[in-house]
Amino acid sequence: MDLLSLLTGSDNLYKYLFIGGLGLIILSLFYPLNRKYEYITQKDLYNHEVKLLNYDIKVLDDATSKLSNESKSIQDQIKTANIKKDLKAKNLLKASFFKQFDSITSFRTTIEKKKLAIEFNKARVDTLNNHIKDFTKYETIFFYAGILASLVGIIGWYFIMKKTYKSE
Repeated sequence: MDLLSLLTGSDNLYKYLFIGGLGLIILSLFYPLNRKYEYITQKDLYNHEVKLLNYDIKVLDDATSKLSNESKSIQDQIKTANIKKDLKAKNLLKASFFKQFDSITSFRTTIEKKKLAIEFNKARVDTLNNHIKDFTKYETIFFYAGILASLVGIIGWYFIMKKTYKSE
């Protein structure tokens, strides 16, 4: 059987249906699976980023609470300092307090940015989960459509060939 015999004859419809069905089966086995693995890999990467961001937030929260405690201590020292005698010390304490306050503000801003990044990554993970579900549906649909087309094609081709050989 050569290539030209595949393309000619009255049984072409069934041959094409059979070959197309096999193509759908192969397509359903490889393409959606490949895409699902890409999405799963991206999802794992985003989940890893979320864990890192959560760790960064924990570290920043710890640093913020430490700075907050130090700031309270400095405020207490400022209140207890004698204004007339320790004016220079009081000014140094105030400068230290404002430096601590600026650090806390900066850390809080960084924490908020990281929380936004976490929300964004969670949304991306949800989107990827939806894509994975969709490709699982496509995989199933193409696989069963391929089986159906192949069965119809092979059975139809068999009966056409049987009818052709009986008439000869």
